[in-house]
Amino acid sequence: VKAGAYLLAGPNLGFRIKSAIRTSVGDADPEDEDIDDRVKTANIGLTAAAGVQGARWLVEGRWTQGLTNIAAGNDADTVRTRSIGILVGLRF
Repeated sequence: VKAGAYLLAGPNLGFRIKSAIRTSVGDADPEDEDIDDRVKTANIGLTAAAGVQGARWLVEGRWTQGLTNIAAGNDADTVRTRSIGILVGLRF
């Protein structure tokens, strides 16, 4: 593997595993409310990334923007995903 910097961009496909809203009031333990019925099961988006790599390691930053509305139901507001991630890896 050649050392250096790189850029990545392309589509992504995501699948819902679990959807929940966590709430807490005061010092009470947080409660999770399942909202799977309010969120679609799949999401299509775009990912852009930049990283640096050496012969046996890499560090990468990723930004992902969902393109599809993941809110289920005709009267639902528009909801899209967005995330930022950091990947650190070793090759062996």
